[in-house]
Amino acid sequence: MQDCIAHAFAEGLTKVTLMYKTKAPNLPEPYDLSLCHSLYTADDITPTQQAWAAWAHHGKEHPPMPPTRQRSRRTSGDLDWHEKRYPENPDPPEIAFVRPLYPPDAVEKDMTPSSRGPDVKAIKRAISHAQRFLPWSPEEWDDIYDDVIAHGDGSGVDRSGVAGFQQQMGIEPTGWVGKATFEALRTSLVPNKPGTPHAAKPLFDSECISLLEVAAEQVAESPPESKPALPDLGPVVAGGKSVLDHDLTHATGGLDGYAAFDDGWRAGLAVVAPEALTVTRLSSARRRDGDPNGRAFYATGASKIRYWFGHVDDPPAVGARFKKGQKLAVISANHEEPHLHVGVDASALIGRELEHHTDYSHGAPTVGAQLSRT
Repeated sequence: MQDCIAHAFAEGLTKVTLMYKTKAPNLPEPYDLSLCHSLYTADDITPTQQAWAAWAHHGKEHPPMPPTRQRSRRTSGDLDWHEKRYPENPDPPEIAFVRPLYPPDAVEKDMTPSSRGPDVKAIKRAISHAQRFLPWSPEEWDDIYDDVIAHGDGSGVDRSGVAGFQQQMGIEPTGWVGKATFEALRTSLVPNKPGTPHAAKPLFDSECISLLEVAAEQVAESPPESKPALPDLGPVVAGGKSVLDHDLTHATGGLDGYAAFDDGWRAGLAVVAPEALTVTRLSSARRRDGDPNGRAFYATGASKIRYWFGHVDDPPAVGARFKKGQKLAVISANHEEPHLHVGVDASALIGRELEHHTDYSHGAPTVGAQLSRT
């Protein structure tokens, strides 16, 4: 009988009520129904006073109840860890940005995929610590910066790669590792995801640091490539000065790698192509209070420099091609101080982000000076 009770509980029942019936030719009347037993079992007991005494009721019996199960301790952690920025590391490691990393599909945007290197393994370790490249299996990772580590494989948060990390940190999720993404990794901690053993540890662990130091030495020892010709860039607004003569005063918020300058400062002023270029994508711009702030668009020049033009009206269509000096759009009046924002990404030419200030002040090397010393 006990085996039957145990089986019932094992099947998920929470209470067992015993049913009483006899086997012919026995009848229920002779039995004391206050006893907690099955009459099927009692039918098989020798019908003597001594045998029946073993079933005597002493008031101590209790209805069958499920066995007490030890409750598992609820795993601590933040279930919403992936919906907020990563915790900031109060004591980030001192390690410099080595080089930008581009996956194979970057060729679609005129970028050269990155070569193999130990820094790739470092990024894979950091992104796995960030719970965006799981399972944790560093012994199986190679040193190739492929599309999976860059963009994920679409199977979920824990396989969303660099792009998933960028999205969470408010960086455009290109999957490309530029200085802004590197700095975000360097200064962040492992999230408090339930079940994560290294929560609150640096994303760049000691092995990451070692790999990045080796990569930096390799880059420093690499033979210099032939110096490319300085691109012939014109102004971005009618009557303005060449892009080459601008210094970069700030970053483009939320866009990794687009150091920027402002120009024009008059609503309705024509925005012109600084070189032959193709419009690659439309975008938007917002004011500091979050309200819309004109339109924006991306373009790639014949020099392979990529641009982000912001705070404009009447942007051109995606795929439109322009010659140097042709009108692209006009500066929007929907701004506290109407102007053109120009983000410049020359990493395809110099292998890194352009130097720039971050406080809208002047004094950084001009675009031309930086391209000349490559």
